[in-house]
Amino acid sequence: MRSSDYVTTRYGVSSKFLVYWTNAGEAFRSIMHYLTRLNMPENIQEMEGPFSDFMKNFDVVRYIKHCLSIPFIYAVLFPAVLMDVFVTLYNQVAFPLYGVPVVNRSDYVVFERRHLRYLGPVQRMNCWYCSYLNGLFAYFVEIGARTELYWCPIKSVSRPLAPHRLYDGFATYGDSQGWKEKNHTTKPV
Repeated sequence: MRSSDYVTTRYGVSSKFLVYWTNAGEAFRSIMHYLTRLNMPENIQEMEGPFSDFMKNFDVVRYIKHCLSIPFIYAVLFPAVLMDVFVTLYNQVAFPLYGVPVVNRSDYVVFERRHLRYLGPVQRMNCWYCSYLNGLFAYFVEIGARTELYWCPIKSVSRPLAPHRLYDGFATYGDSQGWKEKNHTTKPV
């Protein structure tokens, strides 16, 4: 009995299905094998010309991995922009009502790296993306910190891994008097 027949009878999986996925896996492996062993000149280190540096440092497998990860990296952009709109509205509307100072978004979302001349267009786009998302997340943390300071300034029983900058001024867990003093305050901002 062949192993595929065993799987078919044991698990009810069609042998055509197994052959398809076995062939697909073999095709992928052969493509990767071919791409990693492209016919490069033996004296690649002695190449000259406009693409010589690129060819000397080109890593096909790394390039393929980067291309495969692009949809997962950039898929975050749309929800981040949407969240940016709603959190900024919350910041601009609710904070003045509470008497909490509004967080200045431009202090957190900074686009300076685009001026670096040594970056190519793709690297420049990636730097823009990272500047936006990392700045945006820092902006969200600050808005969350000020919200928590106003509504619930109580420390957790177990300290968070990376607490925000206002956390140390919160009341200790179980200290009702300290919480009453610190609740609805806006001073340490």
